[in-house]
Amino acid sequence: MAVDSLDHWLGRWILEHGDPLVRFVGTYTHDYHAAQDIAQEAFLRLYREHLRHPTKTLHAGWLYTVARRLAIDYHRRQRPAAWDILPYNTEVALSDDRSVDVERILDSLRALDRELLLLFYYQEWSIARLAEHYAISVHTVKSRLHRARERFRRHWMKEGETDHGA
Repeated sequence: MAVDSLDHWLGRWILEHGDPLVRFVGTYTHDYHAAQDIAQEAFLRLYREHLRHPTKTLHAGWLYTVARRLAIDYHRRQRPAAWDILPYNTEVALSDDRSVDVERILDSLRALDRELLLLFYYQEWSIARLAEHYAISVHTVKSRLHRARERFRRHWMKEGETDHGA
């Protein structure tokens, strides 16, 4: 593959997945600039992987998996207080307390539950795309999403009780 076509290939990936990937990574880092750096590193790894295996078919799930792992590594290097910084993206101002509650509840969920809910609702991934990404059946995705929503609902109700009881 010629350098120009390789640059064009990578440019298409960045245009299509750049902003959603930064938002996705930001759910782990709560730091917009760190999310940008991690997304950039994920694209660099995509580029290197393509150079090593030019005939290998790479898909968005591969890119998101790499980015998720990089974000988890970043989070492990940070103090636990980094998760308490809300919102992570200074371009998005949360206007009411309930929006902050949603972020706090998402942060309190298991990583897989949080990731499923964010990919499904915020990134608008389909059930089929989630199944492909996690290499599980559609039925399993539906079950896991149902359980994640139920856990979220329980936390939400508990938060509401705390607010009303105060």
